[in-house]
Amino acid sequence: MFNQITSKAGLYGVLFTATFFLAAWANINVGIVFQPVHIFNFELTLTGGDIFFPLVYIINDLAAEFFGKKKAIKLSVIASLLFTILAVISYMTTFVPNISPEYASAARVLFAFSPRAAISGVIALLVGTTLNAYVFEAMKNRGAGFKRRAWVSTMIGELGDSVLVTFLMFAGLMPMSILISMIVTQYILKLCVEGILVAHTEKIAKQLHQQIDD
Repeated sequence: MFNQITSKAGLYGVLFTATFFLAAWANINVGIVFQPVHIFNFELTLTGGDIFFPLVYIINDLAAEFFGKKKAIKLSVIASLLFTILAVISYMTTFVPNISPEYASAARVLFAFSPRAAISGVIALLVGTTLNAYVFEAMKNRGAGFKRRAWVSTMIGELGDSVLVTFLMFAGLMPMSILISMIVTQYILKLCVEGILVAHTEKIAKQLHQQIDD
């Protein structure tokens, strides 16, 4: 996907598209809570969004690398606004008269959680990616290498994201012990994904620098 990019305008378009779709999928699936997994005496609780959120931060790292924190944050804001509009429209469709009452009833159940999920996911994403972009650029200005910048910025951004999205979305619906388990599980998983992909992300960044700078 990145091999054909030769301009910053083209790169920004690709990063925006990736951010929108990954953020949308993350927020749509974050309301899906899987059965807890027990490891030793600790209970790990995953949501469907845990698979996609780390990828959003990798894209955010690339945006901060090539465009600075302001445009990286702007990218997340626009993508979040578009997703919010999508969620609102999806919820509104449940009130449109439908030929099949069974479908309408099932759709209302499906989208009943959408407003809270969308708001929680958007707030958490904006706070997390903002922290990520600020830390990434600050470390870049101090001469830190890409891997170190990506790691530290993700650690801070993902922590804020995990805490916010869990409490905003599930507070009052689940016991505190489950919420803490979800936060810890999300955070560990997101850092594992970052650790697995950071070397590949660094290669992509170097490749893009060569293609765009040349």
